[in-house]
Amino acid sequence: MPRILLQQSGVVRHLASVNVTHDGSIKLDLVRNGQGSVNWTWASVDGHAGPTNSVAVEERKTKSITIHTTGRINYHFHPNHTNYVPCLMDLEGPVPVVIYSVPALALLDEQVSPQSADFLEIVPDEVVGRLGFRFDILPTVSPPEKHELCRFGVEGLFALSCIAIPGNGGVPLGDGVPASGFTTARPNGMLPFQAIAEEVAYLRFNQAKYASRLSGNSASTQPAEQSEALPVEAMLALAPLLYPPNQEGVWTCITAVPMSITPKLDVTFSDARYEARVVNVNSADTRLSTVRVRFKVFNKLTNAYEKKIVGIVSIALETGF
Repeated sequence: MPRILLQQSGVVRHLASVNVTHDGSIKLDLVRNGQGSVNWTWASVDGHAGPTNSVAVEERKTKSITIHTTGRINYHFHPNHTNYVPCLMDLEGPVPVVIYSVPALALLDEQVSPQSADFLEIVPDEVVGRLGFRFDILPTVSPPEKHELCRFGVEGLFALSCIAIPGNGGVPLGDGVPASGFTTARPNGMLPFQAIAEEVAYLRFNQAKYASRLSGNSASTQPAEQSEALPVEAMLALAPLLYPPNQEGVWTCITAVPMSITPKLDVTFSDARYEARVVNVNSADTRLSTVRVRFKVFNKLTNAYEKKIVGIVSIALETGF
């Protein structure tokens, strides 16, 4: 999971972590260790803070935000709001997700071992006091924004950017909020409801990812045995979307359009010792059951599952109406 780190006077601090899930959704964590006990909420209009409400809430200090490909943005902290913006593949420009105001860089958690996937920004020693950061979701092809620190792209389709904002980021503290408070400002949503169904967004994302990877942008896959496996491109051509096995040996087949019910899988292998066994759908997967079938390859001779790529002659998905 890539992190956004800030270094000042030789000390590295952890601002945020970014994680992209299997369906293209982005999880943003504004990271702080520990638990909080009090939350303050207020509205800010034209740079002026409205009335402040305080409530005793035991929750972790890290603030998590999930930005779904559908355009649904979930704020997983008090008061657990949801915003709606256009489908991430339909964005025409930057859309603000959150403004994060930090009272002082020294109050962020210290880190001692930056990783290669991390982004590290050197902050001049003369920068003191409150710092603001805005996170936007935007098309990958959008030009760099003013004071943009970094950008995390997803399959060349869309990206999450982090922009430095002077001072409080345009979000004043509400009455009674301590000066040492960390603040998160959520913009108003652009839409009254979700613009696209989850299964449709899932198909669109995978189709776009598939096209990108066939163009040579895919990560490397496990080498296949020449005697029994087809090239990855040939396998993908066998079905609307067929992805080779992951580390657990699970293949994923994506339908061309949403089905009325969970489709039936029919796979013919080049070697008769293999058979496809569908991976059971758990409760978290039911919303995608009409657009995705996952299976493992079982070797009837060894009585074990194969994790490597094997040869496939044909594959079909069938459903009723």
